[in-house]
Amino acid sequence: MLVEGDAHETIKKLQGPVDLVLLDAEKEGFTDYLKKILPLVRKGGLIIGHDSSGQASMMQDYFQALAANPALETVFVDASRWGMAITRKMK
Repeated sequence: MLVEGDAHETIKKLQGPVDLVLLDAEKEGFTDYLKKILPLVRKGGLIIGHDSSGQASMMQDYFQALAANPALETVFVDASRWGMAITRKMK
């Protein structure tokens, strides 16, 4: 199922399990979105943070939240100037 809309509103309506999340919203909200969506993401599911290179200065809290969670594994792909942080939920 594809869910589109204002992330602040649609995230409240989601039910798990979720296989893939693409975060492409205001960067200051990424940490809050992660906190809300992570319990719904299945083991092995992916969370993709768009613009992780081009707007990295606005995403430091998000990067720290990813690094601090031992259940997550993140790689950064920078195939363009914008890049992506691709996170897999391990546990």
